[in-house]
Amino acid sequence: MSHTSYDTTDLPASCRAAADRMESALRAENSCGCGSGKGKGGNYRTASITDECNQKIDALEKEISKTCGKNIVLVAYQEK
Repeated sequence: MSHTSYDTTDLPASCRAAADRMESALRAENSCGCGSGKGKGGNYRTASITDECNQKIDALEKEISKTCGKNIVLVAYQEK
């Protein structure tokens, strides 16, 4: 499986693999009409975000991870 290119974050391999699996699952949902993409055939791609937005996501990941007691990873997608 080829890895998705990340514009603002150099993710560790384990996180990159998880993001790739999530993206594949979302594409499958979009293409079958059972996901939030409403059957439009994969209308989302990994988001290109600013460093400021990335820092906000990182802070939220840490907050949620601490609250849940689990390592949580958030992934940003944008409409194509």
